[in-house]
Amino acid sequence: MQRGSCDIILIDSAVKFLILKLYWTSPYRWLDKWQSKLQKRAGSKEDRAKIRRHRYLISECYILGWLGLSLLFLIIDPWLPTLLVYLLMLRVIGILNKESGVVLFGICKITPGQKVSSPARVIILALANYLTAGLLFASLYAKVGSYQLDNSVIISPLTINHAIVQSLSILFTLSPAYTPVDLQTRVLTLSESVFCYLFGILIIATFVNLIRLSSSRSKNRKYNLASASRPTRVHPIYYERVQDPRLQGT
Repeated sequence: MQRGSCDIILIDSAVKFLILKLYWTSPYRWLDKWQSKLQKRAGSKEDRAKIRRHRYLISECYILGWLGLSLLFLIIDPWLPTLLVYLLMLRVIGILNKESGVVLFGICKITPGQKVSSPARVIILALANYLTAGLLFASLYAKVGSYQLDNSVIISPLTINHAIVQSLSILFTLSPAYTPVDLQTRVLTLSESVFCYLFGILIIATFVNLIRLSSSRSKNRKYNLASASRPTRVHPIYYERVQDPRLQGT
């Protein structure tokens, strides 16, 4: 029993170490680290709150900015080198890595160790990350791979329109719209399916945490209201001691 617990601890430590090391390669991590130091050095509470709001704004701009860049990369994909498109897949790995850190260990976030408290923000940014990954995969399909459009036509690589259809099909159905012909193409489509599957699991876990957090807050609010409306009872002996001047000093 004790050996099993040690194995679990070692696995948790190894996974957490890997997630943190991958997170260090993200440009956003260094920008947020700088903002975090400024927040700690801030003198007043208002200044710290202001910097914290800036950190949230930077996070949102970073995620939405990548969504815009992925759309731009898809438009200019015919003029992009294939190596650059492969390097853009690091963003897909970064998305999955950050969500894993947040859900599993409460790290890789602005408030480490604290539960998420803004459902709308979480949902919108998760959808932006999901679409970003889909557009980046579409750029990859437009560069490499061989696909069978129907029973007779084989195209290598896909056009921009077909690449978007292929990527969105896997993104929302986990099934490719066009059949991969060779092993390399199958690995590419399988990679996007694996990303969608793991990302879906992490988002479901996030929603469960949001529901639990909302439920616990509702219970605490009801308990506080009940405590406030409950009359305060004073013991008669203590009341007499307070009212009698001779007993106030005892």
